[in-house]
Amino acid sequence: MKEIIKEIIKEFKSPYYLEKFYALLITFILNVILTSFIVTYYVEFSGFIIALDYVWLAMFAWFWLDLVWFRSIKFFDEMKHNPYLLPAIILGIFLLLSAVVAKSQVHLDTAISYVGIVEKTGNNDGEEIEMFLASVGGKPGMSYCAAFVSYVLNQVQTVKFPKYRGLMARGFARGAIPINKAMLLEKVSPGDILVWQRGNSIFGHVGFIIEVNYDTFTFETVEANTSSGDKGSQYDGDGIYIRERKYNVTNYFRMTHINKVLY
Repeated sequence: MKEIIKEIIKEFKSPYYLEKFYALLITFILNVILTSFIVTYYVEFSGFIIALDYVWLAMFAWFWLDLVWFRSIKFFDEMKHNPYLLPAIILGIFLLLSAVVAKSQVHLDTAISYVGIVEKTGNNDGEEIEMFLASVGGKPGMSYCAAFVSYVLNQVQTVKFPKYRGLMARGFARGAIPINKAMLLEKVSPGDILVWQRGNSIFGHVGFIIEVNYDTFTFETVEANTSSGDKGSQYDGDGIYIRERKYNVTNYFRMTHINKVLY
């Protein structure tokens, strides 16, 4: 084993591998800078940057496989003579992609599982509601739409974005896409976070999108601290419900932003 390690270290120090390693190091630094910039200022391009990060990880994995494994088994010759190797690699890639797609629905499924929960006395209280509030430092009686969204996101450990967790619904507008732009470019997806604003105030409402209809400008959503229908408060209701919402920019209580949930 020691001899193998010595051989690997010796090959690592060769110009062939050092050049590759330095290239990986430089691209890593650039990726970190670009990722930070995109996620902070241009979240609509986050899908692109995540794909770029995965490309770098693939290059990084290939470098070490080439150094440690491929050198001793002559990978491409092995691929030619082993009819099962290439199909196995392709299957693995498809399984990975399937897992990524499946994960994108986990938080939405979690949110929908709470539909039907209602307040105990109509004062923003009850066991589950107080659990949502406590998860972000809130107390019984406080508005809990943002606490619900925060709690749901925290249940999925692999959620990378948004970073915000708290009691303010408008907090989820940070780094989000203006809704008019998202609708124009048809960038709305199931699981996205929908953010409202009340007038020009700092207050609003927040929930998850289940489905969008670009022709009618309507959304099916799952929201907490709302009412079951158009009667009653839309942002201080008595429970968690599936709602149908229509986009109207002139409303006092209006949708303003779409925030992508990224894994």
